[in-house]
Amino acid sequence: KKQRLDGPAASGTAATAAPLRRSRRINGKPNATIAQADVVVEHIFGYLPPEDIMRSRRVCKRWKDAAKNTIVPIPTTRFEVDTEMKYSAMRVMSTAIPNLAQITIRPFEHRARYSNGEEPDECLATITANTPVTIVTLPETMSRFRKLRVLELDMAPLNGRYPFLFDFPRLETLQIKECSYLKWDLGMLRGMPLLKTLCAVCNGKAMTGNIKSLRALKNTLEKVTIVIESRHSA
Repeated sequence: KKQRLDGPAASGTAATAAPLRRSRRINGKPNATIAQADVVVEHIFGYLPPEDIMRSRRVCKRWKDAAKNTIVPIPTTRFEVDTEMKYSAMRVMSTAIPNLAQITIRPFEHRARYSNGEEPDECLATITANTPVTIVTLPETMSRFRKLRVLELDMAPLNGRYPFLFDFPRLETLQIKECSYLKWDLGMLRGMPLLKTLCAVCNGKAMTGNIKSLRALKNTLEKVTIVIESRHSA
């Protein structure tokens, strides 16, 4: 029969049998080792494409939190939305990895379109209303990417005015290519105070405003390319 131990000897035996768990706080202060490990994970995530970050965040809660804080460099973060599946993925990313830096919106491969914006083209709205397509919403998703730095709208199926697309305080590059029914005004670019590059290929009816309104961005704007086409050529 084993002798029961009391006092210091007993506590020493218990410590040997059950190693202490590493605590997030030591003497009331954050454990530096844990904090540094979280930063390292965020740094590693920064070298991964968005799809891999989304897979990695499922490992544990700490990796999930690290993914949410990760700021991925632009060369790695290009995410193209051209299918309903990728749109669904973008919706999840808007809360899972909201620091996505670059997004490209393209036409859907299948029969789907975005919901109409403000002041849509009535003719197009009537035609699409009678067409059996899947309608997806864009505002609540896009507006969450507050650290977006590059936005590309490449023949995106948009109809009307979408103010939230011009309200990204850290955006540096905006490209609008052949979005024939996207209505926007040069004055809306004030919502992008850090804008450096503007490239737009659009028709004169969709884009309005005075070029003088770009003076508000004179301290940041470095390159401006605007090509006006007729709606028939677009």
